Amino acid sequence: MRGHPLRSGVKALQVRHAMTKDVISVSAQATVLEAARLMRRYHISGLPVVAGGTQVVGVLSEKDVAQALDLVSPGGLLDLVLDPTGLTEVRLTKMRERLGTVTVGEVMSSEAAVISPDAPIEAAAQMMRERKINRLPVVEGERLVGILTRHDVLHAL
Repeated sequence: MRGHPLRSGVKALQVRHAMTKDVISVSAQATVLEAARLMRRYHISGLPVVAGGTQVVGVLSEKDVAQALDLVSPGGLLDLVLDPTGLTEVRLTKMRERLGTVTVGEVMSSEAAVISPDAPIEAAAQMMRERKINRLPVVEGERLVGILTRHDVLHAL
């Protein structure tokens, strides 16, 4: 019995067909402020963290940046969002200073899940769902060759 045509087409689709090849990455030694500026400039919510320019050592997400900010926010980040009256210029300056001194390596997720460009897109989607992550660095050997985001997966399907 033959499978559903869409299902068999999805199984044949590889990560390399959906990934973004021009990857914006950051080093673990960069400050969180530098990384946040990259994320804002390129309208992305996370970055692979690399050593030697191509070896993935972690991933930095907006959540990691928010956690770095939480360290200087006595009431926590939610208090700043829910009660912006406490967001004084002094507090903003302290937060920027904190982001400028904390390194990416201090707050990144160091157990980065990665995937091969030859892997089926279905396996990537399952990994993202199970690990509750929004992006997968794509590596050949130890070299970063792309990134696959949830958006890429949805677009491919």
